[in-house]
This record gives sequence, C-alpha cells and structure tokens, in this order.
Amino acid sequence: MHDGSSGAHLGINKTLFKIRERFYFVRCRQDVERWCKKCRTCAVVKRPKNRARGPMQPHNVGSPFRRTVGDVAGPLPVTEGNEKEKLPRVHEMLLQE
Repeated sequence: MHDGSSGAHLGINKTLFKIRERFYFVRCRQDVERWCKKCRTCAVVKRPKNRARGPMQPHNVGSPFRRTVGDVAGPLPVTEGNEKEKLPRVHEMLLQE
C-alpha cells in the first residue's frame, strides 16, 4: 500500500491510515514505520527537514530596471520560431515586498 500502484509513497501516517482501513494486526504501526523507513524511493526523493539556508539580506535596487534577474526555463516544446528555451527576466524591485 505504500509503494504499490495506489500507494504513492505517502509516508508513515497516511500509509498507516490506509492499512487500518482494511486490515488489523498486532504491531501494525511498527511494521508500517519499518517498511516506510526502508523504502529506497522515499530515501532518494525525501529532502532533509532542516536544510541549511543562506542568510536573507535586502538589496538596494535603486532606480527601475537598474538591476534585473533572469532564469532559464527549458527544454520546452519547440515553437514555430524553433525556440525551445525561454529566458524570463524580471525587474528585481518586483520581487521585493
């Protein structure tokens, strides 16, 4: 139920809920916890809960469009102009609150 076609790797609590809807057995929680903790897919995909983050600092932008930020998005479906990537650009003042 955790990693089957209807499981979707939902974690311990949701898997336990799905198991208890259909079955009862002794040590159900312990077995589900053990199974979920051994799941290779979850171990690879799951991100750590306490990730280190860089300090956030305000930026003095100044006048409009003095400083812009950009990002590359792609590959995307090829357009009529044979474009497959986009370079979105935004003025940094729009990103500030």
